[in-house]
Amino acid sequence: MNNVYSNRDTYRKLITKKHLFSFQISIDETDLHIQVSKKGLEKKAEAKVIEIRDIIKNYIKKNPDFKTTLSPLPQDPDSHKVIQNMINAAKKAKTGPMAAVAGALSQETGNYLLNFCNEVIIENGGDIFFKTENEFISSIYAGENSPFSNKIGIKLFYTQPGAICTSSGTLGHSLSFGKADAVTVAANDAYIADAYATAFCNMIKSEKDIKKIAEFAVSKKDVDAIVIIMGKNTGAAGNLELVRI
Repeated sequence: MNNVYSNRDTYRKLITKKHLFSFQISIDETDLHIQVSKKGLEKKAEAKVIEIRDIIKNYIKKNPDFKTTLSPLPQDPDSHKVIQNMINAAKKAKTGPMAAVAGALSQETGNYLLNFCNEVIIENGGDIFFKTENEFISSIYAGENSPFSNKIGIKLFYTQPGAICTSSGTLGHSLSFGKADAVTVAANDAYIADAYATAFCNMIKSEKDIKKIAEFAVSKKDVDAIVIIMGKNTGAAGNLELVRI
């Protein structure tokens, strides 16, 4: 899941931290905004992104269904751990494995960069992997017509790396069967948060679904929190704090 944000530059300015060094990695459809606590990591980040992209692309060449299916696939114990993690996340969320592709790129790149610095924030089309020394606050973009868009944020604190992933039924180019403007899921794993954001967004057809899906989401042991925005309606559940931006 990616390409949620049509107003990406504005959104990225809101999540940029002044004490971190920022740069961008753009390779074909992949566009990562990376913030780190140490200078000079651009080449390492780019090499890792290329490596992860190649792992996924090469697997798809041999297994085309991996890219196109909207349903979980059987686990492939002979595949790379990135592929196995995507398949596992899809199985839990009941989606296709590509629902976790943005989370995979963010998390694998972020974990690699943490070998060289203490803080990392990677945004990939609305999916964020982060490891910070203080609480992390991210705004939520829900389109130009939502009164909540970039006006509310989600505050979290993880002592270990965490993730915030957003899916939309009304924004961007990604396939969605839902009607929500934004469904944001927080978890300690970006693969899981990414796949579940897609799954929960698909389930929301009307405002009546917001409370039900929010409660269902946090019943999952892998989900820490969820925020749902649909027009002038919003709902939240789990271990989070909503803040004004």
